[in-house]
Amino acid sequence: MLKLAFHTLRCLAVGALLAILALQTSVVAQTKNAAALNQPNEQARQLWEAAIAAKGGRERLRNISSLFVKAESGRGYRQSIFYAFPHYTFDYSYAPNRESTAILVRNAKLGITWWQPNGSLAKPIKYSEEDVYLNLLPQFLYLMVTHDIDPIPLRARKERIGLKRVDVVGTDTNGWRVDYYLDAETHLPVRVVLPLGPRLKAEGAMDQIVTLSDYAEVSGVMMPHMAVHTFTFNSPNWKDRLTFEINPQYDPQFFEQPPTARMGPESWRILSR
Repeated sequence: MLKLAFHTLRCLAVGALLAILALQTSVVAQTKNAAALNQPNEQARQLWEAAIAAKGGRERLRNISSLFVKAESGRGYRQSIFYAFPHYTFDYSYAPNRESTAILVRNAKLGITWWQPNGSLAKPIKYSEEDVYLNLLPQFLYLMVTHDIDPIPLRARKERIGLKRVDVVGTDTNGWRVDYYLDAETHLPVRVVLPLGPRLKAEGAMDQIVTLSDYAEVSGVMMPHMAVHTFTFNSPNWKDRLTFEINPQYDPQFFEQPPTARMGPESWRILSR
């Protein structure tokens, strides 16, 4: 009886030890897998560097600190947005169905966003993570690398978009997962996939798909002049015809005060004297 009890206890001890070892092995494997996902992949790095070179070169891109984007969405809808990375945004939009304008002035330094609908008195809103995202978004989509962002390429795979073969490079960009679908011949992004805002980023969603085309050089940088915005959930899609101005001069004092009713889409510019 004592021998049987001792044998039973020894079996239980061995079983417990094996369970602990299996758990440790699993944890180590998971840790290694997680680390591998966050380590730059050599193929991804090479593809990314080819894309940066095709875009205009790292040195030129790293010198970009501001961007002016005009978007024509059809049927008279238009939007003009000036970005000074990472602190300021001036967003002017016009909706023809209501014949109305809306202005948003974002100032990260002051922690405030002013919203002025259709020429009425501007309303202050607390600067939020959504505002940070909206300042990052054009850098993700149109520039890839700037004075303020320099993504880390983590992984690569091959896919097809229709008949076109593409290289997909997954990046960590300022804490955001952004996947770039690169044309295998030109190395320029033809699609960018990323979360639609901070809340969906926290959920791990990759639900915003932006298809880019009609590339042309702007100040030495290859810029897409057509963008089609689609989503993985039920939401209206739209197409933008784009024009760009890189590193336009602006007046920082302009962003220290709320917008007025008389402002136009380029009121942020330094007035010539």
